[in-house]
Amino acid sequence: MPKWVKVLKKRLRFANLIRKAPEGLEAPQREKAFNAPWPIVTVALILVGLYLLESRMGGVEAWGTRYGLVPSDLADGRWQGVLTHMGVHDGWGHVGMNAIGVLAFGAPLARKLGERLGGALAFLGFFLLCGVFAGVGHALLHMNAPVSLVGASGAVFGLIGAATRLMTPDGRLQPLFARRTLTVAGAWVGANLIIGLIGYDPGTGVRGVAWDAHILGLVAGLVLVGPWLRLFGSRDTPQPADPFEAPPPSDARSGPWGPR
Repeated sequence: MPKWVKVLKKRLRFANLIRKAPEGLEAPQREKAFNAPWPIVTVALILVGLYLLESRMGGVEAWGTRYGLVPSDLADGRWQGVLTHMGVHDGWGHVGMNAIGVLAFGAPLARKLGERLGGALAFLGFFLLCGVFAGVGHALLHMNAPVSLVGASGAVFGLIGAATRLMTPDGRLQPLFARRTLTVAGAWVGANLIIGLIGYDPGTGVRGVAWDAHILGLVAGLVLVGPWLRLFGSRDTPQPADPFEAPPPSDARSGPWGPR
């Protein structure tokens, strides 16, 4: 019998043993190169898609005036900008950084909420709520400013705030005032204060960055993630008795970005 036939038979027998492995033993699986939850991929693609549409319909000059958040509009009763400003961006660097931010920091929360339709809607709701909080806060601080606020950076910083409390080895929600939570949050606040002082974001090339909206979005994410998980968390996710504190221990094999 040719040698290659013997080798093939051995491999087939091994594959058959794997398929019939006893209960409790798992067949080896290949790790996916890209394993982001579909809700965060969808949000990132929506941001890019809206910018493509914007770039073909007058750019930020036209969309910023029509859909951006002008602080003085709130006093006149025009509130639609608190939501629509998140869909307007000032260049590919701006929208690219926000889309990457969603992909980089959205996974911990998205996995806790689950990848069914209800979990995806809860993720989108959290993202938008943080963006609205950041936008309204910025407008109240700059009521006489004539410049429109554009971009989803406040919402992205909400995801960063949520991830800050979920980035633990076992994926548990950290207490709001835990030392690690405050240290990481303080570093983000410090980075934004520096951007505010120099008036320029080296990552996006955008000048006049609304650094205060970033900080407000971060605070919103830090505070809201506990109650949000209690309201909308997946059934497989242990929920905290106090939404601002850590939940019961979860499966030690899982991390903030999913199973390890």
